[in-house]
Amino acid sequence: GLMARRRSEQAKTALWNELSDSLLTALRADAAIAQKLADYEVQVAAGRLSTARAAQDLLNRFLGRG
Repeated sequence: GLMARRRSEQAKTALWNELSDSLLTALRADAAIAQKLADYEVQVAAGRLSTARAAQDLLNRFLGRG
């Protein structure tokens, strides 16, 4: 019943949290991505690059699409 649904939702949430944590760890561990990320952080903070564009570019680079 209700408890089973809650456990199911908690398990799905835990899965997505683990995926997010693992992806961020892998991104930060990649030297080329880490270097580009540092540059993008400066650009984003200065308003020269949108967060969405920076994130998409970093993901594309990481996945070998860019």
